[in-house]
Amino acid sequence: MSHQRKTTFGAILPLLLYTVLAKAAVATTRPAGECTIYGRVTDRSTGEAVELVNVFLANTTRGGSTDRSGRYIMTGIPPGSYQLVASRIGFEMQVKSVRCSAGDSVRFDFRVRARVLQQEEVQVTAVDPSEWREMLKEFKKQFIGQDDFAGDCIFHNPQVLDLEENDHDGALIANTDSVLHLENRALGYRLHVLLSEFRWNKPYNRLYYKHYTRFELIHPEDSTTATLWSRNRAQAYRGSKRHFMQSLFAGTLEEENFAVFRGSIEDILHGRGWYVSPENMAFVDRVSPDYVRLSFQGFLRIQYSGPGEIENNYIALDRGPAFVDANGYVLEPQYLTVLSQSAWADDRIARLMPMDYRPPARIELE
Repeated sequence: MSHQRKTTFGAILPLLLYTVLAKAAVATTRPAGECTIYGRVTDRSTGEAVELVNVFLANTTRGGSTDRSGRYIMTGIPPGSYQLVASRIGFEMQVKSVRCSAGDSVRFDFRVRARVLQQEEVQVTAVDPSEWREMLKEFKKQFIGQDDFAGDCIFHNPQVLDLEENDHDGALIANTDSVLHLENRALGYRLHVLLSEFRWNKPYNRLYYKHYTRFELIHPEDSTTATLWSRNRAQAYRGSKRHFMQSLFAGTLEEENFAVFRGSIEDILHGRGWYVSPENMAFVDRVSPDYVRLSFQGFLRIQYSGPGEIENNYIALDRGPAFVDANGYVLEPQYLTVLSQSAWADDRIARLMPMDYRPPARIELE
């Protein structure tokens, strides 16, 4: 009997110690306004700890691997809503929607399920490998982009992609069980991409893709490179959809050089519509300290007066209101439609910035 009590206590003690140490570390090191996420990953079937699981907040630089006890911890996280991802070869990927407020210390555990490993070699679905290479060119254009930043992106393992054209509508479909590794030498990031869905319908000019990306900072070789990357990051952020959404949440649209116009599709596409002043934006409602609700009928034209140019973007809400947090994250991104005539419609992975990026207070853009 005493042996049973000793075994149970021995199993619980590491977990209690980990929890106490994690909370103690949070209490002493976490700056005000930031939060911590921690937890443990175990095998769903056996209950045993799973080490070396990549646990990260999608589209941020925050993440790491579980230790031998299956535990992870992330500190210094800006408050907001995120997608917490757990991924390791041999196990099914899991994604949790998480929300943390300033000062929070939140635990999220994963129970991952083992899956049958597939061969690492690419199974080319095209009859001729040359057709696959042509599809790869189109995939790169639509996924990475075609602007100057895209030209500085290095795709390290395109061979893991399974590409095919749909017989029904000719859409290009991409799948992979592996992690895509890219290096963005324009912005100074390595990207590790879990591609969940990709579909490009060229005849209808419709693109849909879903991914969970972990950003890794590249150490610049010299001060010149560091300055270039800082400028390019600011350029990628300024006027972006995230920049607009963050300004919308903060109520600083005018200060951030955004102007909003309402009207019919014909009006806004021809530069017309009526201007909505910041004090009359009835379609923006602060529902809590953490979220604002964006709700309107028809279309909006979002005009950004950037350095030396004016960009226009056109949005609609087809399925109901969208909720936006302080990071500029849209909780229901599928509800927000960006028209193909928008500048935002051309933004791809090459211009994607991590959600925890914070622009400098002042920077000269060339």
